[in-house]
Amino acid sequence: MSRDRLASASMVRSCLDSERVCMLTTRERASGARVITDKPEIARVWKMTHRVWWRGEPTDPNVCVLRIEPQTAELWDGPASTALTVFELAKAWLTGAKPALGENRKATVNM
Repeated sequence: MSRDRLASASMVRSCLDSERVCMLTTRERASGARVITDKPEIARVWKMTHRVWWRGEPTDPNVCVLRIEPQTAELWDGPASTALTVFELAKAWLTGAKPALGENRKATVNM
């Protein structure tokens, strides 16, 4: 990929909390991402659960940290009850009304 295309490219990340039925999506410029190979910084953010993906320790040469600065973030917060979700979808299907499935908020971050 050329530098011009990389500078204009964007990345999207999504995180889902299935228990609370909420999702966070962020969008970042690919050109703003930094690869950090500093072992003390990697050790600072390292969690034991990371061993699932990296068999070594934070000192493993294949482990790095990707620092990303988001431009925008979007939060979707829905009902925690599956029964309520099914009810709202069924009601919308029967009546043609928009289902009440929670809130959506967007924020733009100037960095």
